[in-house]
Amino acid sequence: MTKFRRVLTFLTGLFTILFGILMVCMGSDGVYVIAGVMGLSVCIYAVRMLSYYSSMARHMVDGKITLYLGIIALCLGIFTFSLLDGSQFFLVMYLLGLYVFNGGVELMRGLESKKYKAPGWVRKIIYGGVCILVGIIALIAGLFYRSLDLLVYMYAAGLFISGGIRIGQAFKRTEVLYIS
Repeated sequence: MTKFRRVLTFLTGLFTILFGILMVCMGSDGVYVIAGVMGLSVCIYAVRMLSYYSSMARHMVDGKITLYLGIIALCLGIFTFSLLDGSQFFLVMYLLGLYVFNGGVELMRGLESKKYKAPGWVRKIIYGGVCILVGIIALIAGLFYRSLDLLVYMYAAGLFISGGIRIGQAFKRTEVLYIS
């Protein structure tokens, strides 16, 4: 990992923890801030993917996957912005669903890394499992108790875990392979 990438990973983890603190401090109104930031970041990611497709990926093998990912990300970003006007409960449930999905993707990446005997697969599996567990507990608690503050605190706990793991990633040693 380059030094720039380490700094970027550290700052991402720090901002994730700060957003978690912001959610705890603002209570149920912090959901709007997080949803706005998530919607904006997903839209920016979609624009990056679509511009990459129009400049390079359309000439590559399987470049249409980049186009499809960009369109799906743009739809998710716009959908996130449309939820800002609706019920806070559905917005939190949507954010928790995205969190569980992210945990599932990380779990599958960890299992794939284990299959190829890559280093760091244990951390990915643990992180994915914790994300799924926190998200499912929060979803169940939200459906049964209908407490928005409980959902916000559970989501903030997930953000704390995610930010801490990213900060730990920034300080992890990079393994170098020497070929002689």
